[in-house]
Amino acid sequence: MLRSFRRKQILSLVQPFVGTKTKVLDAGCGDAWLLHSLKAKRKVGLDTQRHQRLSMQGIEFFQASVYSLPFPSASFDVVVLNSMVEHLKDANKALRECRRTLKKGGKILVWMPTAQSDWLLKLLSSLGLLGRFRHERYYGLEEFAAMLERAGFRVLRKEFKNFSINEFFVGEKK
Repeated sequence: MLRSFRRKQILSLVQPFVGTKTKVLDAGCGDAWLLHSLKAKRKVGLDTQRHQRLSMQGIEFFQASVYSLPFPSASFDVVVLNSMVEHLKDANKALRECRRTLKKGGKILVWMPTAQSDWLLKLLSSLGLLGRFRHERYYGLEEFAAMLERAGFRVLRKEFKNFSINEFFVGEKK
């Protein structure tokens, strides 16, 4: 039930930025549930773990690192980082690499938990309602907005969600 609510919420935030002519990259896509839900011209999923079946379902899948994306510059209209920035050792490097793959005016959409969610995530994990997780760090709203700016994005949107346990950002490539 929680997963379904979260997925619907994320989809409602991402869908307005994705149309039938959009080329979208979901970096850290996992099982690519988000890409399956979007109607886009090109849907590309990237993860460090191999998900064999994805390429057979209208999604191009790449097993690679967000620190070294295997795409030419200006390949995408939208890059999504859904619940993955908190797992990165060097989020700044990842943001710069995502920016490289975006077209001018392209959007980066970022969803992540806040430090206030840590107790809830640990509780859900201990109850078996959430798999094991390991977060490198959490970012404050203003801190991450500043990181986006330093990486070459104009911050269009930054907000807390779900009683401040999640954050959502929209950045535009300058």
